[in-house]
Amino acid sequence: MRVSLCMIVRNEEADLPHCLESVVDLVQEIIVVDTGSTDATREVARRYGAKVVDYPWTDSFAAARNESLRHATGDWIFWMDADDRLDADNRERLRRLFASLPEANVAYLMKCVSSRDPHDDRPGLEVDHARLFRNLPGLRWEYRVHEQIMPSLARLGAQAKPCDVVIRHAGYEDAQHSWHKLERNLRLLLLEHAERPDDPVTLFNLGWTCLALGRPQEAASYLRRSLERTPENLNYRPKLYALLARAHLQTQQPAEA
Repeated sequence: MRVSLCMIVRNEEADLPHCLESVVDLVQEIIVVDTGSTDATREVARRYGAKVVDYPWTDSFAAARNESLRHATGDWIFWMDADDRLDADNRERLRRLFASLPEANVAYLMKCVSSRDPHDDRPGLEVDHARLFRNLPGLRWEYRVHEQIMPSLARLGAQAKPCDVVIRHAGYEDAQHSWHKLERNLRLLLLEHAERPDDPVTLFNLGWTCLALGRPQEAASYLRRSLERTPENLNYRPKLYALLARAHLQTQQPAEA
């Protein structure tokens, strides 16, 4: 089974080598979509044998990721960000997983742990991502930011399956950089919201982002609307309740919390 590593990047010359070093000998193809780097990112990617595709930024991470899918020729897609890291143990787990890939239509869920600024005493965020899946015709990423592949995989009949690979994401270790990311995400989420005003996932992410930016009243409004539209069985519904409770506490509404 051939595995294509798909990435989207911009000005990642510092982080990209650390990421690619851990996987370059595990995959058969590397597709790097560059959305406008002004540093040596493209040259770094080519040093590791990547096919580099220039793609103008269109205010959509999903669009850029879909461009990477368009160029991938492997049987399986594995995606990473430039600031993702694999330690030795998880690199070995990934090697074993690649060596045992089935013919079945499976999407493997991997835990992604985002570490924070060392001066921030809050725990790092852990999220399960579908990081490895079949390269299926018609497969598409969705949403401008916090982009999702599982809705498309589900429509194509993929079975989600957890695995033991853990990826560390270093993109939130710098507090100032994290704040800029949140502001960027809010701008993209508002664009998405204008296009899909009743989408519960977009409303959830708007609430989460506003809360992180210190805007709890706006957050509560988005989260309530998301809760009204989110089916009982969706896995992020408990997180919705937790965020909404936090927003109420921050607006001095303990009874509502």
